[in-house]
Amino acid sequence: MNKKFQIKRILIPFDFSETAELALEHAVFMAKLHKADILLLHVVESFSFASAISSAFGKSQSEFESKMESSAKDRLQNLTEKLHHDSGMSVSFKIDSGKIYKKIMSVAEEEKVDIIVMGTHGVSGFQEFLVGSNTYRVVMSAPCPVISVQTHAKKIGFKNIILPIDNSHSSRQKVKHAVEIAKHYNSVVHIAGMMTMTDVDLQRRFEVKIHQVRDYFEEHEVPHTVKSLQNR
Repeated sequence: MNKKFQIKRILIPFDFSETAELALEHAVFMAKLHKADILLLHVVESFSFASAISSAFGKSQSEFESKMESSAKDRLQNLTEKLHHDSGMSVSFKIDSGKIYKKIMSVAEEEKVDIIVMGTHGVSGFQEFLVGSNTYRVVMSAPCPVISVQTHAKKIGFKNIILPIDNSHSSRQKVKHAVEIAKHYNSVVHIAGMMTMTDVDLQRRFEVKIHQVRDYFEEHEVPHTVKSLQNR
């Protein structure tokens, strides 16, 4: 937990939906706190859904995707210029086509982004299901932390953060991320130790790890609570 987690580049997958707009608001606030750059990514889904629509209108899939990309480019150009004008931040955008979740992960890796902020639902109907599914896949497989924003998450910032800790190495890797985010947002972190083992010696070792996490928060002067939960 020695390497400091820093947010210098934020990726926002953007599909012009309500939750994408909310995700952007959260990301802009975060970018201001961390003096970070923003990268908007719009992915044109190039599979049967786009094919069905293009066929219905008598157009080839490539022509259909080209028109979608052109429209998205104009809207994103206007959006990035407005964001830069209003905030002075560095804002750029990228348009690509393919499988949404795969493109998000590949761009996150290529652009070396520090965090992804994205909505949980799309515009409506099939796309809403599609984007929700993609968000889940990105959260599970992204090369960096992911914050997913729901439609009711209109309040910007994080007053309270729950940090579940189990016995896995990846679980403890989240500690430094939670500390840095909490410090910037003046949040209280509620550490939840998820006790999954029944062996007494393993339980004692796990309690030691939870104490180490608590000590890390105390060392960095981040307000926190600690509670051990028996996972039955």
